[in-house]
Amino acid sequence: MKLYEIANALGCEIIGNPEIEIRRVAEIQNAGKGDITFISNPKYEKFFDTTGASAVIVGKSFTKRREGISLLIVDDPYFAFVRVLKLLNPPVELLPPGIHPTAVVAESAVLGENVRIGANAVIGERVKIGNNTVIMPGVVICDDVEIGNDVLIYPNVTV
Repeated sequence: MKLYEIANALGCEIIGNPEIEIRRVAEIQNAGKGDITFISNPKYEKFFDTTGASAVIVGKSFTKRREGISLLIVDDPYFAFVRVLKLLNPPVELLPPGIHPTAVVAESAVLGENVRIGANAVIGERVKIGNNTVIMPGVVICDDVEIGNDVLIYPNVTV
């Protein structure tokens, strides 16, 4: 992503080159060209002088500047960094929507919206599964179990 695209997503100011291509996020001590990092704790400010990062997310009180490093100025650098992590590493879809044809789901089971059930999973009688839950292949959910919203159950787990 271009730095200006990240800045637009965060709604923040850029100091430096908005056209820089950002490829990944990295720790400030290990960052290199094409990396973005952040400083939210003053004890890490000492690494600003030696980082190889192309861009650094900093708070509004940060005053250091360095040739070749662009800054994104935000209210909360840690929160902004987490958002950038999600922008550069969108979640991978673990399973396609719906129920795999080899899964066995009891007729009395109640499934929420956007539930994904993998191959060879077994969903027992009177089971309730919340919205956006992912049941990976080989999972067994025994009778009368209730699973909440936004849950991920890894392969071959029995509940």
